[in-house]
Amino acid sequence: MTAPLAGTSPAALILAGGSARRLGGIDRPLIGLADVSLLSRIIDAVAPQAAPLALSANGDPARFAAFGLTVLTEDGFVGHGPLAGVLAGWTGRRLSVRQCC
Repeated sequence: MTAPLAGTSPAALILAGGSARRLGGIDRPLIGLADVSLLSRIIDAVAPQAAPLALSANGDPARFAAFGLTVLTEDGFVGHGPLAGVLAGWTGRRLSVRQCC
């Protein structure tokens, strides 16, 4: 893998949507592993390598407020799988973009 050019960083989109039917509908990004949420672990791994970070998620974006990320909602695409989350990130200006920090 090649490092980014000096002074540049790629943007990163964290996909956190989905209904988690196989897990009983729980909020997967907020599941704790050794007392640290999965989302926190992902942010810690990605943040040194990318900026800005954004989160694509369905439901109430306020539940992610503590993470300080821009939340791109999947308005109009809920239930259409991970590609809907990618589309939310790609076309974020056309969707409901909310700053949650």
